[in-house]
Amino acid sequence: MKHFKKGLLGVMVVAAMTLMAAEDRTIHVNTFEDEDNVNMNQCSLREAIKTASLNKAYGGCSAGNTGSGQTDYIQLAAGTYKLSKEIVPESKVVVFGKSPYLDREKNPITFKYPALGELTSRIDAGGKSRLFNTITKTSLTLENVI
Repeated sequence: MKHFKKGLLGVMVVAAMTLMAAEDRTIHVNTFEDEDNVNMNQCSLREAIKTASLNKAYGGCSAGNTGSGQTDYIQLAAGTYKLSKEIVPESKVVVFGKSPYLDREKNPITFKYPALGELTSRIDAGGKSRLFNTITKTSLTLENVI
């Protein structure tokens, strides 16, 4: 019986770990328009950054990392995201553009997979000089974004 309890406990811990790892806490942006709580079926970049600061679902965005002080990850698709005014992030945010790596092509220099393609995720400020205002001294990281 003693060994049975230990085995059962081990199985429960492993099962719980796989369930925790399966949760996707990335906020996925699915519209290129700059909207703020207008369409509940679409998540804009502005709504995603606000969702990260609120630690709960906002607009059409899922909650992301809900722990206080946790870094939120925002995933952009390929395309141009238009901003009408600057965004002020209030929590730690990492914004990822679509990956430029081409998994099915070889790099022409090293002849190894994957090849590096062009960046396809853009943020357009519409002629304004500033996209993000980090006056609140929060951490903002942009990766694979023009």
